[in-house]
Amino acid sequence: MTARLSIVFVLSLIGSYILTDALITSRTEYEAYLKSHPYFERMDDATYNAIPKKDRPDLAERQNYLMTMHPTLKRPTPEVLPAIVKQINNYSRQRGPGADATPWIERGPNNVGGRTRAITFDPNDSSGKKVWAGGVTGGLWYNNDITNNSSAWNAVGDLWDNIVISSIAFDPNNSQIIYVGTGESYTGAGRGAGVWKSSDGGATWNQLSATANYYYVNDIAVRNENGSSVLYVGVSAGYAGSTGEDADLYFGLDEEGMQRSTDGGESFTQVMRKISGQNLRFSVSDIEIGADNRIWIGTARSFYSNVVSGGTVLYSDNGTQFYIAYESGNDGRVEIAVAPSDENYIYAILERDDAVDAIIRSTDKGESFTSLSEPNDADDDTHSNTNKNSNISG
Repeated sequence: MTARLSIVFVLSLIGSYILTDALITSRTEYEAYLKSHPYFERMDDATYNAIPKKDRPDLAERQNYLMTMHPTLKRPTPEVLPAIVKQINNYSRQRGPGADATPWIERGPNNVGGRTRAITFDPNDSSGKKVWAGGVTGGLWYNNDITNNSSAWNAVGDLWDNIVISSIAFDPNNSQIIYVGTGESYTGAGRGAGVWKSSDGGATWNQLSATANYYYVNDIAVRNENGSSVLYVGVSAGYAGSTGEDADLYFGLDEEGMQRSTDGGESFTQVMRKISGQNLRFSVSDIEIGADNRIWIGTARSFYSNVVSGGTVLYSDNGTQFYIAYESGNDGRVEIAVAPSDENYIYAILERDDAVDAIIRSTDKGESFTSLSEPNDADDDTHSNTNKNSNISG
């Protein structure tokens, strides 16, 4: 048995010990807890239940959540994976399946790429063909020639297969430095592990310890501020079920907002303004940098249902003070686009109830916004007035 298989075997024994020894006296209570968990409750929404099971990834997510739940903490513990994977990778792989002489061969399925949340061209590639992409629970990948149909996508590593990738950003002053944000708050597909950084063009990666509690990173951006690279991280909060004592498990409540770092991610400062009349900050959905280096922000729905955080466009010129440019009155996610050639043109798409509610544009640098007509979808059966089919939740 190889060293790698040995450590996995030992870990499985530890897991078995936790389940059989530590919980042996309360097995009945634990089973009762599982059966009463909200994920076991039957949904009465007839429309929702009419969806074929094969199109219900949420069912697989619920099953996975319950199967990987720590029996004492009453939740999965993905935060332990980085240390375990690093430990395993330090052992020799000279013998047994998986070694160079007897490698594992992928047998599929190879046509399920998952939902791509982040994609960017690599500025280090002079040919402009190398692309980085990240998926929800799909990990981080790169393709050396996106123009070639035969060019394969390469997985960065074992660990990244288990991390929800939300965003990728290169340092404008040093393209060898790359930041990757993890975790998704919109659908609850999975908690992340903060922000990861590479200083060698993506060859090696390390988690920024200061971001360990950034469980839901919606977007990241690196801004050139007078020759210095400043990192901005948009963070949301999330929910991951209840404990046996009926105490809800919330993650990232204190970190929600905009985190700013002037030292390459070693430390961060909260810079997002608070919502009017609330002791809570706006939840950041999208970060864009204008042609004049102004920061534009689209907000997302707050974790607290009684607080309106979404439907708002903000901006900042100094990176520490944010001002409201537009408020829709609807508490939905906002995505921003700014014209790279003209700082006066800003576009935003606003969501409400998981559908496109409006598309707006400013031609005067955010002083005013006007509504644009929604375009027809490429699908002949989806038209501009069919909002329920214009889903932007992913």
